[in-house]
Amino acid sequence: MKLIYFTSFIVSLISLASLAVANTKNHETVLSLDQFYDACNSNSSYTVVKYFTTWCSHCKKLAPVFDELSEIYLNDETSPNIKFLDVDCDMFGSTICAKLPGFPVVQVIKPASSVIQSNKSPNEYENRSIFKRILDFVTSRFENPKWTLDEKRVVEFRGRRDLETMNKFVNQVILKHNQDTLILNLLKDSEFKCEGERVILCKEGKKYLNEKLVNLNNLEELLKERKKLENVYRNNIESIEKKNEEEAKDIISVLEKISFKLSMIDLYEDTVIREDTKDDGDFADIVHDEF
Repeated sequence: MKLIYFTSFIVSLISLASLAVANTKNHETVLSLDQFYDACNSNSSYTVVKYFTTWCSHCKKLAPVFDELSEIYLNDETSPNIKFLDVDCDMFGSTICAKLPGFPVVQVIKPASSVIQSNKSPNEYENRSIFKRILDFVTSRFENPKWTLDEKRVVEFRGRRDLETMNKFVNQVILKHNQDTLILNLLKDSEFKCEGERVILCKEGKKYLNEKLVNLNNLEELLKERKKLENVYRNNIESIEKKNEEEAKDIISVLEKISFKLSMIDLYEDTVIREDTKDDGDFADIVHDEF
């Protein structure tokens, strides 16, 4: 019996050691709760998490695809800061993975609106010995109030598990989050300065806010405006197939502006129209997951 336990312990050591070696600059294997929550609660990076088990056949098929996905962003200086995490749910089944319905699961976690303090230095996980990591894993079973994650920032992937589909999903989440952040800035600050890649859309949104949205005084008026924009959007979609390439580009530009205005309505409803029924007043926490 002692031999069995000793053999199991050695296998665990070898497994954890191989996982540590497999880590790259933007792709890590989670070995403690602190490591997971420190990464996911960063306010400066997106986190893409793969939850898996060693016995799951679909997890094994996903592994090389997820590795390739992380490599796309490893040396891409044009992309935002993205960290990829592997979470072994055999190890964290009663904690991180407790609410998951099955495996594998992939989630994109958007940056936190504020920094959650940690006592650990940024490079501490990389500098620890394998034995210290094992000790941390054992002691991490105890509860810590910092081990929380705002579910509003979590977007779960539900598509085909191929590289192209998953990469598109990550990009869509980032694009939607950037758009919502821009809209929230417009809603919070009437003097917000439009600049950067989305300056045209920003100016269009500011004009729409000042000339239209602020004059909608209740939910009924807001719903009417939304329905009107949805009808315009639908009509443009139906007509685009009948247009030549140049005309189609113009319609696509119109569709982008209408879509932006619809997103503004959604967030305006949450932050202004429904303000009387909400007491938090923190715009930074109001982010829609759907896109």
